[in-house]
Amino acid sequence: MICPACGHDNSDKATRCSACGADLTQVPAQGEGGSGTQPLPHRQAPGQAPPPRDVTWKEFLSQQGRKAGAFLHRHQRAVAVLAVVALGALLAAVLFARALASAPTNAALEADIAQRAGSATYTAGQYGSDEELSVSSVSITRKTQTQSPAAQTGGLSAAAYDVQAEVHYLNGSVEIVRNVGGTYVQSSEGWVLSGELSDLGTSYTARSGVDQDKVLANAAAILAEADSSWKGGGSLASAYQDATFSVVGNDFQASPENDTSTDDVTLHAERADTFWSVRTDIVAHFAFLDGTWQLRSAEASEGALTPVYDQLVGTWVGTHTGSQSTAGACYGANSTPLSVTIASVGDSSGSRSQVTGTISGLAHFHAPAKTSEDSDEGDQELRDVAFTGTISTAHDDQTNADLNIACKVPDSAGGSLAFTLGFGPKDDPTGAVAIVSTTHEYTERLLFVVPYQTQVTYTDTYSLSRAAAE
Repeated sequence: MICPACGHDNSDKATRCSACGADLTQVPAQGEGGSGTQPLPHRQAPGQAPPPRDVTWKEFLSQQGRKAGAFLHRHQRAVAVLAVVALGALLAAVLFARALASAPTNAALEADIAQRAGSATYTAGQYGSDEELSVSSVSITRKTQTQSPAAQTGGLSAAAYDVQAEVHYLNGSVEIVRNVGGTYVQSSEGWVLSGELSDLGTSYTARSGVDQDKVLANAAAILAEADSSWKGGGSLASAYQDATFSVVGNDFQASPENDTSTDDVTLHAERADTFWSVRTDIVAHFAFLDGTWQLRSAEASEGALTPVYDQLVGTWVGTHTGSQSTAGACYGANSTPLSVTIASVGDSSGSRSQVTGTISGLAHFHAPAKTSEDSDEGDQELRDVAFTGTISTAHDDQTNADLNIACKVPDSAGGSLAFTLGFGPKDDPTGAVAIVSTTHEYTERLLFVVPYQTQVTYTDTYSLSRAAAE
């Protein structure tokens, strides 16, 4: 059946044109009308195509619409499926865009977590800083959309996000990073945390070394650690009981890894007695482990138990207290005071027992008198004569002291002079004494005729005290 609208040849049973959808029920069937054939359009010869004609824009759109309608009619089911799919995609895109638009901002979450995080629970330990920790920053590390807790329990559905964050706490010596997590749900009041923040782990990083005040407070423990590695004789703990300690240096080595930062602290320890002292430098090695500073080892410098006698340096003046001799006594020293200046203790070789200085006093460079005398023309006054001495810690019966310096001046034509300084004698632990011995050689005559050489020794005793100016 030929469509009168578009000329398309349809089947005889068609009711609508398959090309343009025109109604074919009003078209006479073949054989009706007397001729049995359908009349051809005007001027169209049988068996020939219709001549071309101009088509208006309105007719063109109408034709395309009819063709589209015919296509949709033939493919109704497929078109319906495609429409449903497109509608679902559009709806998903709209929901996704709305979810993005309404998601909590990182800034808002960080501010809320900072307020909720509170203070960090931190134990500084024996050597760490007790300075208060405060929140320095919060950073969101994960934000994932999820089903709200209400929807999971059968309640009303609401937008929700699982959030994880790092909370940074800081004081002058340590940084703590606390990892927390929680679920934020959208409500009429905005985004609110459902429940409490959960702890997901904590890490520690040293930002500076040990607390030096705590190092000083625990000097005894550090000294005991040094004692365990001490190779010399004696006990450091005993020698430095009641000593004074000071921090004279430290070497803090930070590390990106939390448990490898170190701090080497140098302590100077000194214990002073009346006339001597012991001193040493102790290097204490600390490591930052599990968030606290821990003492790992310590060692004292060489010579930690060797006394230093710097307290002896200075001028000591003596009051004459007695004279003796191997012959007649001479008391000329009564009118000539003794002055001993100790200039240095120790020498360039590292010895701590060598002493240098000068002495002023009286030397008896004369033969003995028949009887004791107040003075003699052979008495010679000494002025700043240099001497050298050696410190001994052996007991000396003459001085009755355990700390003594045996000193000698160069020989002179009149004889020789030697003296011993004793510090802390048993009867005066804070005092000092000097025993000055003059040896003089002179000529005697046997039976008043035969000459021979002999000598006499004069011993003067002095009580010493440090010069007032010092």
